Amino acid sequence: MPSCLFDVIKELLSFFGQKTEKVSAGSQIFSNAESQIFFGYYDVTPFSSNDRYLLATRAPKDNVSPHVNHPDLELGYYDLEKKNPVFTTFAKSKTWNWQQGCRLQWHNENVLYNTLIDNQYVSIIQNPLSGEIIKTFEKPVYSANKDFGLTLDFDRLHACRPGYGYNYFPEIRCDDKIWFIDFATGEISEMLTIEAVKAFLPLPTMQAADHYFNHLSISPKGTRFMVTHLWVSPAGKRYSRMIVCDFQNENTLSCPNNSGHTSHYCWDGEDKIILFGTQESHGQRYYAHDLKNNETSALGPADLREDGHPSYLKNNILITDTYPNYLRQQNLLRYDIEKEELRKIASFHVPVSFSGEVRCDLHPRPNKKGDKVCVDIVRNGQRAMCVVKN
Repeated sequence: MPSCLFDVIKELLSFFGQKTEKVSAGSQIFSNAESQIFFGYYDVTPFSSNDRYLLATRAPKDNVSPHVNHPDLELGYYDLEKKNPVFTTFAKSKTWNWQQGCRLQWHNENVLYNTLIDNQYVSIIQNPLSGEIIKTFEKPVYSANKDFGLTLDFDRLHACRPGYGYNYFPEIRCDDKIWFIDFATGEISEMLTIEAVKAFLPLPTMQAADHYFNHLSISPKGTRFMVTHLWVSPAGKRYSRMIVCDFQNENTLSCPNNSGHTSHYCWDGEDKIILFGTQESHGQRYYAHDLKNNETSALGPADLREDGHPSYLKNNILITDTYPNYLRQQNLLRYDIEKEELRKIASFHVPVSFSGEVRCDLHPRPNKKGDKVCVDIVRNGQRAMCVVKN
């Protein structure tokens, strides 16, 4: 079949997918005709503690890698109590990407984000309403709680996985490490090295491979953190697993799934995690893992078979999404763990031009009350944000 016919078929399928979108009544869309509005990754929420303010970022209209010209990313918020909320800018950042923005996140009633100052990566705590800068730290932050942050080498991350890191200083190649940032003192200390992780429960596929870190996440009470350990074989095949480090047990390591395939995750309280990966018991799917008992069980054995970005909406209710199907539709899903019931909340069409490094995943992020979900979508050929009622 000629390639031009394939293109016609793809266009027809995409057109049908666009016409069959399903978005619930009462949903709010935040967009701008001259720029792209988005938030980024699903592991932090854009909603303030009282659900009044919605964090967002505003990027240039062109859907190209920001690592070429390093344009500014505007940081701002919407006041959801206003009848017609508008984007209010409070800062800018040059250290950003399409998948995770600049790691903008709430920090108590302030915000935390990464940027570049005097040719150095830093992270900043700022009051978004007054604009006052509270503190500046001498490293960017990946994951944080109220007391401390964890970070990694963002240049190394970009070199290994474009779309997740930064590339201002690609010539500086550090050993892959995770650093601990004390928010009270500003002190930065080494937490974990890639060499230590490579030596922990090694697999044959790790030999002669290129190893790196991604996806740091601190547990709700700060007693543990998890990080994705990835390695790429000489033949170019990528493998992954999740490593958990226990602060309260002399930083001991554990690996909930050592099959060589683990992707997305979320915390279920302090002692349990949800992972999507592959295991011999049930193949590729979501799993619930108890860190205290080192026990794993399949989650949603009849339904949850597609990889996505999971979060807890509220007790026993999991929210997640899917990647584009043949119609270029991405689905927003709600799963009741106790009842084992899966429901599609909404579906969104994403053009084929939003693929690879510049893709636009939904990255569902629940509000504090648990009755709304914010997703990144594409509207009129550019990114927008949509708040969907659950």
